[in-house]
Amino acid sequence: MILKTLTIILNTFNSISGLRVSVPSELKQEVDIKPCVAVLLSGRLLNFDTLQANFMVKKRSSIFEFLTGAEVHDTVDLVPETESLSIWQHIEDNLIKPLSQSLAVDTYICTDAILGQVPAHVQVYKIEAKRQTERVKACAFRALKAKQYDWIVKVRPDFFFYRPFPDVSTFHPDYVYSRFRVASGISGLTSEHFSYDQCTSECNGGIGTGYVNDDMILVVPKALMSQIFLDTAVVTNTSKLRIPPTWISTGMGWREGGWTKDLIKYGALSMPLACPGYPRHDRHKHKEQSIVCSKQPIEKAVCGEKIPIEDVHQSLMLPPVAM
Repeated sequence: MILKTLTIILNTFNSISGLRVSVPSELKQEVDIKPCVAVLLSGRLLNFDTLQANFMVKKRSSIFEFLTGAEVHDTVDLVPETESLSIWQHIEDNLIKPLSQSLAVDTYICTDAILGQVPAHVQVYKIEAKRQTERVKACAFRALKAKQYDWIVKVRPDFFFYRPFPDVSTFHPDYVYSRFRVASGISGLTSEHFSYDQCTSECNGGIGTGYVNDDMILVVPKALMSQIFLDTAVVTNTSKLRIPPTWISTGMGWREGGWTKDLIKYGALSMPLACPGYPRHDRHKHKEQSIVCSKQPIEKAVCGEKIPIEDVHQSLMLPPVAM
């Protein structure tokens, strides 16, 4: 902020005096302002018994040892191979540091209870909610009250990345980005764009064309933040998107299908996110589903009519049908 102010003063002096006092190149580099991203690590407290929780707190365990991205009613099992890892170090190396290369990053943890040590420069909000989507919206609302952001990246706090997060600065600012739980009829997809049924050459959406958004990770641009996190699209009814009869039916009745319907209702078109990984707390064998192709992506060669994602978006702009 000081460097920016000095630059403004020098420029003002030059315009008034007619003199030319140059701004050092290193100063120009320092005042270049990066776009801002809020990382929301939103989850809930695991079901610990009191003695175990007290023991972990006394050991000065990280807050991430207590958190899961699973819903309250989900029974979760810990993937043992990742227990010995520093969860926060893993998040730093694979999410925060990659984002920091092109963006100014602020990190928020949102949870129903706060236990354990909080990393430096991380803001924690205590938010009680019945569902994770409710907590994420409340988390985003608080973050956006504190600061304006160009991007929001929502991630489960127990997510394990197979490789560093993609460069968000290359993303289009009019779309949300997520992995697909289910998809069919879309060209250019690989195993890295799916959150399940990853390591086969076939898409898993069955008959029709479309996608179901996975809810573990979501990248949201500024243009869509109010619609998604503040529900303004519901209030103003500005969305012109409707699910067509040709849309896939597989998965649309699941929780992820409900999330997909919400995004479409909010006017948010989705692009596929290449971000392979799995949740540490899981009963659906996400790790077993994904580890086979974790190092070498598999092309989804059998994927229905395989049209560009932009054409799939066009199909959502048809006359309304029942959702």
